[in-house]
Amino acid sequence: MSKRLTENKPSDTPVTAARPVKNTDTLPSRIASWLGLLLLIAFPGVTYFIEPRFGVAASACLLILATLLRILYKPNALTGIMAMVTAILGILVALSQSLLMLKFWPVLAVILVILALFIGLGKDDGMVAKAVAGPEGAKTDPQRVYARSLSYVWIVLFVLLGAVAALTCFWGNLKSWAFWNGGVAWFVILIFYGTERAARGFILRDLERQAEKNRETLRQMQQK
Repeated sequence: MSKRLTENKPSDTPVTAARPVKNTDTLPSRIASWLGLLLLIAFPGVTYFIEPRFGVAASACLLILATLLRILYKPNALTGIMAMVTAILGILVALSQSLLMLKFWPVLAVILVILALFIGLGKDDGMVAKAVAGPEGAKTDPQRVYARSLSYVWIVLFVLLGAVAALTCFWGNLKSWAFWNGGVAWFVILIFYGTERAARGFILRDLERQAEKNRETLRQMQQK
């Protein structure tokens, strides 16, 4: 009897409340991440002005700083991998003082984006599928078809941009490298994205109508 009472006796060990999960979604981290993105976009142009005055090491430190700022706010897999590779490249540039290695960074970034696009091909939660249909990815066949086709177009575009970036890296001077990678390339991406974004709704609605027409045709054939 006493043994049974002992087993049923509540424990004297105090129960501690679960620690609240630290919220990293703060305004300063978000601002820092966007500042890092702006620094990466402007990096070729900034390098054109600071490299002749302060050397390659200063540009490498700026690249590392921009990378660290970029990953402060909800980094995805691509952002994390790109940050790690960029930080390693920045350290190697600072140690070797190689301007050529520094100029290779846009080419390396394009290669990583192309790999991410290839990995996401045909997946409902791929990078382009999430951009088209939202964070949960593609849910309908028209969204899947559109995301896959758009992925191929983005891949071709980035291959062309990367090829020109490689030309400016290995055979161009610092001015042509900065002009293309810090200006023209981003302008082309912005124009393409804006055009695609404006036409996306019309194309998806047309694909939805076509899919509905195909389903209706199939339904009629099955009834015969």
